[in-house]
Amino acid sequence: FLKMAEALAVSGEREGLSPDFVRHALAQVLVGAGQLLAADSASAAERIAQIATPGGVTAEGLARLESAGLRQTTLSAFENSLAKCRSLTL
Repeated sequence: FLKMAEALAVSGEREGLSPDFVRHALAQVLVGAGQLLAADSASAAERIAQIATPGGVTAEGLARLESAGLRQTTLSAFENSLAKCRSLTL
């Protein structure tokens, strides 16, 4: 999540947003997303469906991420990390 925040910060700064503004906005987005997930038993997919208005900014951004392979990349990263964890001797 922090790596994604880092990429978003670079993008925001390239677009002329101040580093302080970007850092604060990203922190608020991450806190808000965490609160949505913790609020009840709704899944992340259900929350996305609630907030990603068709044709809206969030939906457009998510479509771009999906077309760039976000889901498969995330699954692969998680599976690799989990395999590494399982291989460690504690």
